[in-house]
Amino acid sequence: SMMLQSQFVYSFATFTVPWALERIGTKKGLIFGSCGYLLFELTCGIYIFCLPDGQECFPFATSMLFILVMLASALNGVGSAFLWTASSNYISLVAPEDKRPFYFGVFFAIIMSNQIAGNSLSGFVV
Repeated sequence: SMMLQSQFVYSFATFTVPWALERIGTKKGLIFGSCGYLLFELTCGIYIFCLPDGQECFPFATSMLFILVMLASALNGVGSAFLWTASSNYISLVAPEDKRPFYFGVFFAIIMSNQIAGNSLSGFVV
């Protein structure tokens, strides 16, 4: 349900991000988007660390942790919209026009190769 919520918020936030990036700038958009991912990962880490055997973890109650993770998931959706829109915008701004397809290709090849490496690693771990 966390990822569904994150993707749902992402799909709606994507419509407002170009407007927001014009006001705050591409680099700040990249930082904001990265912070959304970081917040989500931290709250999930706290959730996993505090509930290994179903016990309460001071100062958070179990229901409070779940609510924090769901809020962080929604903020991750907004951060994802900023991060992915700003990254493409940044490549468009800094790359020469004749080299843009090459730089986009390299960027997305690196992103997709990380999925291959991550899935292979999780296959060995699990």
